[in-house]
Amino acid sequence: MKFSAQSGRVITVHADQKTARECYFASLRLPKVQDEAIKEPQKVHSVTQQSSIDLDPRIGPDERVEPIEERQPLQVGTLDTQLTYLGTVLTEQEKTAIGQVILDNRDLFAWHPSDMPGIDPEFLCHKLSIKVLWAYRCTPQSTNRETPFRLTYGTDAMIPVEVGEPSFRRQSFQEESNDDALRAELDVLEEVRDKAQVVVEACKQRMTRRFNSNLKPRTFHEGDLVWRATGAARRNSSEGKLSANWYGPFRIRHSLHNGAYKLEELSGKVIPRTWNSTHLKTYYS
Repeated sequence: MKFSAQSGRVITVHADQKTARECYFASLRLPKVQDEAIKEPQKVHSVTQQSSIDLDPRIGPDERVEPIEERQPLQVGTLDTQLTYLGTVLTEQEKTAIGQVILDNRDLFAWHPSDMPGIDPEFLCHKLSIKVLWAYRCTPQSTNRETPFRLTYGTDAMIPVEVGEPSFRRQSFQEESNDDALRAELDVLEEVRDKAQVVVEACKQRMTRRFNSNLKPRTFHEGDLVWRATGAARRNSSEGKLSANWYGPFRIRHSLHNGAYKLEELSGKVIPRTWNSTHLKTYYS
């Protein structure tokens, strides 16, 4: 790392990545808040360690942090207040080079919020289809026979169709008693949710029965010979797609009566772990 000293010389510091990382993390740590008077921030070669909140003149009576070296102004804009500063410890050649870079990029300075270039909202904003979202929230779901809107707020929302074709609810609407009616709906909301939960459980049972109707149960007894499915991890990579899908035979050593079985080789060697019946099939000798 190289930096300019106050004497004008360039000082070089050699360190490994570990030391550089520790220095970087140390520079990120904020000083502890003291109850007593705020101490002067530590100064290290024109760099002050100060919290970003202390740089806001609207917070606290303290003055903003100032550089420790002398400065000279550099006019950037057309107005007297549109200027920046360069350190006096810089050489004339450095001042000229840095000043030229600043003047060449003067259009990057924002002296007023109106000078800041905006970002087109069409570029960053993702428009959500309100119509689709509203239709979903107002449509009864097949799993619970209720609308998401009612399960949340206790009452059904007014859909646009009711504006053109008045419904009984809209014709009998009374603004004076509307608040009381909404509170009454909230009182029975838990009951509505409980009924919806019962419908959800019944729907799950129907789905379970439908799924199990397509299953072919496999039941084995102790002593039966079976094939075991060859998973991808146990396949011989040298054989490729011609490798066997089933391996065996094995003997059923113990049945756990829940679709899981303990296996053993014909020599009597126990196969570790249990195996589900979906990975086994009968071996016909």
